[in-house]
Amino acid sequence: DESGNVRMRAAWALAKMGDDSGYGLALETIKGKDVTAQLLAIDALEAIGNKEAIPILKQNLESENVWTRIHSKLAIKRLEMLGLSEKEKLNFLKETLKDEQFEVNNWAAIELGKIALSDIPESQLAIDILRNTVMDSRMPGSYAASKMVRRLIELGKIKE
Repeated sequence: DESGNVRMRAAWALAKMGDDSGYGLALETIKGKDVTAQLLAIDALEAIGNKEAIPILKQNLESENVWTRIHSKLAIKRLEMLGLSEKEKLNFLKETLKDEQFEVNNWAAIELGKIALSDIPESQLAIDILRNTVMDSRMPGSYAASKMVRRLIELGKIKE
């Protein structure tokens, strides 16, 4: 299609169905000037799940557009987390809570909350990470962690 937005939505949809044929097109689009198409290309690359896209996404961290930078950073983090064991994920998310970018540390808090709500042995470790982060108000992710801890209290997963 002539529209980069339509092409990238198609690449993303194909990726969600397990077809990575839009990978090359997404890599090409991410280097273009159309910011909306770039953001959709980032989403498509993330959905494809190929870690080889990380160096290209890292180039976007220098973009003039703030949303391109934020979406790229989030996609990098999500791709880097692929294939990690649960314990490795916990350590990765703990470190990601230190990221200065709110959208990134908020994502880490949400992911830790998902683990905390699960029935896996690491759920208590996720709760501990969130609670320890709340206690350190100097840590960039302390606000996001406090929101997640409040949510876990509301859901009855933890007590105040």
